[in-house]
Amino acid sequence: MYFGQQENTYAIVGGPPSRPKEEGQELDYPFENASGQQNYTYSSRGGGVPVGSLMNRFLYAVKFRELNILLSGAINSYSKILYDRQPLDRVAKAAPFLTLDANPYPIVANQRLLWVVDGYTTTDLYPYSERIGPPQATSTSQTPDGAVAGQLAGDINNIRNSVKAVVDAYTGQVTLYQWGPADPMLKTWRRAFPGLIQAQKDIPPYLRPHLRYPPDLFEVQRQILAKYHVTNPQSFYGGQNFWTVPDDPTGTGNAGNLSQPPYYLTMTMPGYHQPAFSLTTALAQKARPNLAAYMAVNSNPQSGYGTIKILQLPQAAAILGPEQVQNNFESDTTASKELSLFRQGGSSVIKGNLIALPFAGGLLYEEPIYIRAAGGTSAGSYPTLRRVFVFFDGQTGYGISLQGALAQVFTGLPNVGQGVPSGTGAGASALVRRYLQQAEQDYATAQAALRSGNLGAYAQAIAQMKQALDNAQQAAGKGSGTAPGSSPSPAPTPTRTAGAGASPSP
Repeated sequence: MYFGQQENTYAIVGGPPSRPKEEGQELDYPFENASGQQNYTYSSRGGGVPVGSLMNRFLYAVKFRELNILLSGAINSYSKILYDRQPLDRVAKAAPFLTLDANPYPIVANQRLLWVVDGYTTTDLYPYSERIGPPQATSTSQTPDGAVAGQLAGDINNIRNSVKAVVDAYTGQVTLYQWGPADPMLKTWRRAFPGLIQAQKDIPPYLRPHLRYPPDLFEVQRQILAKYHVTNPQSFYGGQNFWTVPDDPTGTGNAGNLSQPPYYLTMTMPGYHQPAFSLTTALAQKARPNLAAYMAVNSNPQSGYGTIKILQLPQAAAILGPEQVQNNFESDTTASKELSLFRQGGSSVIKGNLIALPFAGGLLYEEPIYIRAAGGTSAGSYPTLRRVFVFFDGQTGYGISLQGALAQVFTGLPNVGQGVPSGTGAGASALVRRYLQQAEQDYATAQAALRSGNLGAYAQAIAQMKQALDNAQQAAGKGSGTAPGSSPSPAPTPTRTAGAGASPSP
């Protein structure tokens, strides 16, 4: 990978194509051979600018203020120099008129490693539309300074995800594709720069399944929908029933009082039968910590992409929001004692993402707890999963495994969270235990995929875990005549905004 998010400097690559691979000029990876390493030479068919001539070497030595470019004997007539190697930088050079989502993601398609960057057309001149500052709207605990990049000046009142950009991680080649319904602004830019942006129908079949809904756009939309879901004029101008994005109670990234980021999940919204890969967020009541709504947008480019679904919760129900649930976790007697012990001796406690899932007429919260040993900045010190919190229907579970924590929440199920005091539940069927074991396995698989950065495998494992939990709840309900832990009130009905995510105006 010669082009990526961590590539901040130039690189000089390439050599004679007839040279054997083992005599290449670049370290590929350590290997048990005579030299102790496997070498590689960058192919001349790749990208880069030739620096074999003395004039080019002199010019680039001046550009980068590096005398070694001019004097090094390792540079030959086949050498090339690579620079502007970050995906966002390359797309910004190719299309400086676009605002870019600052969350490029890698995919493997057509036997190549590619980076996908979402491009936006923006303006502040759309009639009768409220202005919003994208850096503020996209500021979360994971991106404290906001996440948008590219050409952006001041507030905007119209934003469309009009372009999907692809950067080849080997050659650096940038390809731009039109995305979504016809956009007048993009149409004008395409006329100004003919041939720069390809039509949507030209997106290769191997690429389309990997595309996903951009988080920056979703963060802007949730800020707008927090207010404009109110359709009654008197309530709107009185500021009644407004929502807000809750702060992240886990303090991810050592940042406090910052919004909780949205999370990708494969899940089934209440009232729907098919699971969908979605970008999700919780919304709290204005000036109150109680949960007001649960919002998800379909991120599957093959079906339903851009459809926003909102699960609006009744205000009178006083359903606990993320901050209240986190307080319940922290105040749990057993948990507080153990976490205090974990923090002794220099070890640090790391709270994982607080995930919410619609389940059995309510919301099931789950949060992993990791422990990092003293000297956690060293290369050999990794966070280790030690405990799991869950919360459902007013009950808190805390165990060394997901299954153990769930058993404390769903009454009538056995607790297998070793070393953690449990409730009195017992006598569940073998079928229920099997489903819970499957959920635990899926959870472990999801965490491993998340640590490796494989979001596709993570989403699939989370979906399988959700299905196993549904099966366990159904099996336990058949055994006792009721659904364990279910709320006596009926599940709220989700509202649906068809196509709102495809090309929205705030």
